[in-house]
Amino acid sequence: MPGLKSSLGAEYPNPSLDLQEQRVQIFYDQHKWKEARAEWEKLAATLRDPQNPHRQHALLRAAQARFQLKAAPTVIQAVATSNPDVDAERMFAFAQAERTAKKETEMLSASEQLIEKYPSSKWSEEALMMVGNYYWVELDRPKAIGYYQRVIDNFPAGKYAFFCEWRTAWIAYLDRQPYADDKLTVFLRKYPVSANASDTPAHISALLPTASRRHTSATPPLCGWTNSAPVTKTLPTFSRRFLRLLRCAHSMSRFPIPPKTAGCARKPFA
Repeated sequence: MPGLKSSLGAEYPNPSLDLQEQRVQIFYDQHKWKEARAEWEKLAATLRDPQNPHRQHALLRAAQARFQLKAAPTVIQAVATSNPDVDAERMFAFAQAERTAKKETEMLSASEQLIEKYPSSKWSEEALMMVGNYYWVELDRPKAIGYYQRVIDNFPAGKYAFFCEWRTAWIAYLDRQPYADDKLTVFLRKYPVSANASDTPAHISALLPTASRRHTSATPPLCGWTNSAPVTKTLPTFSRRFLRLLRCAHSMSRFPIPPKTAGCARKPFA
């Protein structure tokens, strides 16, 4: 390539800025931190205007590569940027670096500053999800659910809405919250053919007492089952079956039915 460039001289077509960024990003995505840092800094040097968002983004990427090479998270925080999109990404990258460094207080502070400054930015959504996942891994489910719920409230059509709605609904069911049935019903109506919907009956069956578990077949007994809400015919068959199974399971978990209950009517699911 250098030989071709030399032979063509002024006629050599210089690659566009987008192509240059894509090339350097390959080093970054492959975790070749030394090469990525050098190439991002080289690209930033070719863009002389300090207000150029591409230059600011290149410097941010170089700082992130330096952090991966054992620099402190403050190298990311110190990047100067006036562009709102780059600044929001910088604040998220700093919060993420603090999480990697296992500094919970600093991670939370950086995340909340980002959410307050750029409430509708995609990086605020990423920050809420990151903190929620942090607490989920730490097995602090109440805090995790709090952040997942904020994702749902602030970004109802975001890319994490499905995931967060499922986890909040499922944990509500496990904790026997009074609003659990509503959350699960809303989830199934919104995502009737999701993989989570198809897996849920097996989880419910595993949670039931042994005597009750015998009845969670395709045609469980309906004795003592209170049908608190109609099962709409507009849902796919499996989701209608699940709604009925959920109510039956919830009833049996409170009032287990003996294995041999005389006169217990059975109904096939529609």
